[in-house]
Amino acid sequence: MALRYIALVFPGNLLESIDTAVDRVIAVTGFTKVAAFGRAVVLVEPGSPFVIADDRAGIILGYMFEKVGGGSRQVEAISQAPPTSRGSSNWGAYVTIRQNPDDMAIEIARDPSGMIPCYHVRHKGIIAFASEPALLVEAGLAGTNIDWRALTRFLITDQMRPAQTCIEGLTELPGGSQMRVAETGSQDVAAFWSPWQHTDRLSLIRDEVEAVRLLRETIMDCVQAWTQPFAHVLLYLSGGLDSSIVAAAMPQDVRASHMTLVTADPSGDERDYARQLTNQLGQPLFERMLEVGLVDLHRSGAARFPRPSVRSFAQAGDALGIGLADEIGADVFFNGGGGDNVFCYLQSGAPIADQMLVEGIGGGTLRAIMDMSALAHADIWSVARSGWRKSRQKAARYVWKPDLSFLSPFATQEATAACRHDWLDAPDGALPGTASHIALLLRIQNHLDSERGFNRPVISPLLSQPIVELCLKISSWLWCRDGRNRSVARKAFETTLPLPLIARLSKGTPDSFVATLFEAHQNTIAAMLREGLLAQAGLLDMGAIEQSVDRSQHARNGDFWRLMRLVDAEAWAQSWAARQ
Repeated sequence: MALRYIALVFPGNLLESIDTAVDRVIAVTGFTKVAAFGRAVVLVEPGSPFVIADDRAGIILGYMFEKVGGGSRQVEAISQAPPTSRGSSNWGAYVTIRQNPDDMAIEIARDPSGMIPCYHVRHKGIIAFASEPALLVEAGLAGTNIDWRALTRFLITDQMRPAQTCIEGLTELPGGSQMRVAETGSQDVAAFWSPWQHTDRLSLIRDEVEAVRLLRETIMDCVQAWTQPFAHVLLYLSGGLDSSIVAAAMPQDVRASHMTLVTADPSGDERDYARQLTNQLGQPLFERMLEVGLVDLHRSGAARFPRPSVRSFAQAGDALGIGLADEIGADVFFNGGGGDNVFCYLQSGAPIADQMLVEGIGGGTLRAIMDMSALAHADIWSVARSGWRKSRQKAARYVWKPDLSFLSPFATQEATAACRHDWLDAPDGALPGTASHIALLLRIQNHLDSERGFNRPVISPLLSQPIVELCLKISSWLWCRDGRNRSVARKAFETTLPLPLIARLSKGTPDSFVATLFEAHQNTIAAMLREGLLAQAGLLDMGAIEQSVDRSQHARNGDFWRLMRLVDAEAWAQSWAARQ
């Protein structure tokens, strides 16, 4: 069962209200109180995973693993309240809550992967934390007013995830951060983990053989650890490299099934590659066709989230996956999500600049230029110039480009603020390729939300902390060796995966399905945007939208992706407005 929880932290002067508040939450949610220490009370949905410390002063919500000898194993018991951070020797997908023995402050920490949600709100002095905002609303602890400024910023940079959500007063505790709540009720949030902590030049891995060995060992360890809490894994297998690596890294004695989603257009049909892999592994493959009829544009898959972070087209794959999991008895969803990001899939001069800055201009730089030229399908001179320019920049800070298409002039005023994030502030001496790699890690955050997560746990093993930290240490130019994207990962599993799968450099996409969805509902889309809440709030450039919707070639110029994003935001806004 997926983890669902609410934790309440009470300031010292509100102790008399604890029982009343807890009883109200239990009555509304049906949750069970599993822990109480100091001024904190933790409630979970029956069946949710957790571990309570023997000293009763802390709890782990979710899944934590610890390094023991040469491998990782699940933490199933702890003697003392878990500290705020144990480093990558203890990793997983979890939220920890504990009472600090020194000053009695309550500390809430979220692991760096971000796979377990943690939202918080302050209500009448009580600080409430939950796995989903809708729980806080149902319990009368949070409001439902949309923060239109925050929503505008989301639409400008929909792959960035600031702590501020699109619901007024509701905030997210970022992955790798902790909140301390003092006895007085004062609170402060600080990061205990940053990707920049793992990018020191002195620890940079420049030997390809070592990088390949370490990556294979780390992936095998993390994926095998992730299979420990579950009885039957259902892996979304795209036929591409990343999900195939997850499949190949699972132990042979693990019960695993695989599902591949198929579009009517060949560009989204990965069955041949998926069949090759599952035939080699000797494991079952279920092929399911995506159908437009499985998607309702008026229903938001993100209705229980505080941002329009779930795309409408995902309804089809989610419905098929849940149906199959029910049919075969799978208790967890795995996927290859984040592989492109973690495995540093770049097509720019940044890796060339890194090689120049670290090793100087020589044979290595020439090889990096040739590799990126082949990978990006660009001439060597333009690639070389790009690398040289980046190596001469005074700072390695990655510049996030805003997307203002189809938004009103009001959105332009929010662009600068929307493109800010602590991870984009590179320290002195940082490498431009590393800055770009970390920007990639930012881009996966809003893809972790899923309706399937309310049904069963959704695990992205490649986002495991040890894998991310190792990949940040691998020189950026090694990832594009021989003109192949994610080269280190390919070489790490080249003896395990079928050769055609290792050799392919492209991958299937849902573009054709989304374009078909757009075509089938073109009039509905135009009406939703013209008459909807986003237009009423002044967020949209309706003239540009009407013109684009009327064009017959929209699917070819890519506008349909952006317009569908706006439709998703409209459906989400309507779902929250309906709660008011």
